[in-house]
Amino acid sequence: GFYKMITKNLNTYEDWSSEIALLSGKSLSRQAVEERMTEEAVNMLGLVFKEKLNSVAFQKTYPKDNELLRKFSVIKIDDSTILNLPEELNKNFPGNVCNGVKKAQIKIHALYDFTNNSFPLLNVHTYTDSDQSIAGNVFPYLNPGDLILRDLGFQNLTVQKELIIKGIFFVSKKSPAVKLYDIKTGQEIILSSYLKKKEWFDGQVLVGTKEKVQMRMVIMPLSKEMAAERRRKTKKNQKLRFNYSKEYYQLLGYSILLTTISKQTCSMQQIGKLYGLRWRIETIFKSWKSNFSLEKVMPLRCNNHQRIYCIIYLML
Repeated sequence: GFYKMITKNLNTYEDWSSEIALLSGKSLSRQAVEERMTEEAVNMLGLVFKEKLNSVAFQKTYPKDNELLRKFSVIKIDDSTILNLPEELNKNFPGNVCNGVKKAQIKIHALYDFTNNSFPLLNVHTYTDSDQSIAGNVFPYLNPGDLILRDLGFQNLTVQKELIIKGIFFVSKKSPAVKLYDIKTGQEIILSSYLKKKEWFDGQVLVGTKEKVQMRMVIMPLSKEMAAERRRKTKKNQKLRFNYSKEYYQLLGYSILLTTISKQTCSMQQIGKLYGLRWRIETIFKSWKSNFSLEKVMPLRCNNHQRIYCIIYLML
């Protein structure tokens, strides 16, 4: 009934009940559908969705003769995307504040298996659960020898320590808030000063003021066009309410990556290529929002947050 309704660009309880009545041959009130929008329904749809994900036969996404990708047992990409919801739901799904107005937002957290083209983990949760706080949720889905690719939002030094202990490789963007230290002298590394003399870096560093986790850092300059685009987006983004320094904008001209992959296993350029695979999940998220119209199918007037979860699981 839901799918029949959505294909007609409709999304009310009245329309939903009408479609179910046509399919079943029995009359059904809108109230009957509304009363089904419960926590139990959300849990059931979540289970059905995960069962469906696990049952689909996927094709591998890369050729077996790709020497770079064969260096790792499995390559997985960890990321999240934000969906905007009707403003009436900002109490149930508090989001960020834009121009004095509090938005209603929700997140989809996905661990995408690039090797097998599947989703071992896909959860829907509130916007207030930061990527950093959920960074450890992936451990049940990772094995020694796997490679995980992550954006800077997921940088959690405690989790990265655990990945190292478990023998799981990672490539992650460096968070601007995380400090770096020279592995020999222990002195803080000021990247803006270093990059004035040399435009690239590839070596071991200590990461974190307290943690001092040893990792390999790779820094590569971006093209002038890409650097300019990153700076333009940063200035335009209304969510950023901070006055960033000249140093911050200077570093936007570089790709700064932290990894546990050795130089013997992958060169600096190969690390960059591996991290570039992260665009696969960005493309998938974009298709969900554009082709599935996930944000557009949300009812404009909705005061039941369980209904929102049900719609997302049904659409996916």
